Amino acid sequence: MKASVEANNVIKLPMDKLALGMFIIAVDRRQQKVAVNQPGQIKHRDTIIKLRKNNIAYVWVDIDRSSDTCGLKKYVKPNGLSNPLAKKASFTIDEQHAKAKKILSEAKSLIQKVMTDTYEGRNLDVGQFEPVIEKLIECAINDTDAFRCIAALRTKDAYLLEHSINVAFLLVTFGHHLKLDINTLKQLALGGMLHDIGKINIDDSILHKPNKLTAEEFEYIKLHQVFALNILEDTIGLSQMSIDVCLMHHEKLDGTGYPKGLKDEQLPLHGRMGGDC
Repeated sequence: MKASVEANNVIKLPMDKLALGMFIIAVDRRQQKVAVNQPGQIKHRDTIIKLRKNNIAYVWVDIDRSSDTCGLKKYVKPNGLSNPLAKKASFTIDEQHAKAKKILSEAKSLIQKVMTDTYEGRNLDVGQFEPVIEKLIECAINDTDAFRCIAALRTKDAYLLEHSINVAFLLVTFGHHLKLDINTLKQLALGGMLHDIGKINIDDSILHKPNKLTAEEFEYIKLHQVFALNILEDTIGLSQMSIDVCLMHHEKLDGTGYPKGLKDEQLPLHGRMGGDC
């Protein structure tokens, strides 16, 4: 195995989407992207069965080198651009609304699953966020009205879930405006989706209290950052940038924020962005 993978027009697929003719260049092993020694097209079902027996959950597939009959649509680079996100898509308002609604539904289901798993003591699987995050980034970059669609679809009953998606979307949009690279946008989005993960350990009667919190209740609410740290410390594959977004979104430049009272240069750009969103 090799430790890195370099290829163009590559997508990450879960094992249940793998088909004959797809050209595999890497696999997900212990939540790390590892190149295979002999990349090539899947010719036999036995290969897929073997991958499953080895507990491989995801594979990276080179679309350009995959068979035309495998079901993948090959991407034609416009004007020599290598980034598929650079291709501007054109959608009607109804199409934008439907697309945003689908992304919101997928993201809500995923975050709900992650919160349930975490509450029940299971470790976070960072890899499962990637397909949703890639759709969110593409939507944020290519569909200028997507954010308004997603905002309009938010409901009071699912505030915690949808707020996390909203923050992720804002971070991606902000990061794109700052011309940050795609990998950075992915880390920002993941941090946004997980930024309130510690609230699963906050009592619902306080978390959803309709009236103003007492001073004691507010101090209790602030403990969600401590709970988040305990959860994130046990998470494999989570970048420091994503962790910072989670743990710094209540910090303030003047040092009056929490949990650490960081200020000025102690707050990196992504930490400040989390607080702004």
